[in-house]
Amino acid sequence: MLSMMVKFYTVAELVIRLAEAKRGGTLERLMSEIQRCQLLILAANETNIILRLAEL
Repeated sequence: MLSMMVKFYTVAELVIRLAEAKRGGTLERLMSEIQRCQLLILAANETNIILRLAEL
């Protein structure tokens, strides 16, 4: 079985998480987590990506 590490964020959510991590001193840890992903999905908003997935 093939598995893949995937993360999904809205752009706004990712910006907020990055800013919070920087303020909290955990930015390096968050960046490491993101870099371990094999697929990073960024969407303009959640509704947009859900509608597109429904089309598939």
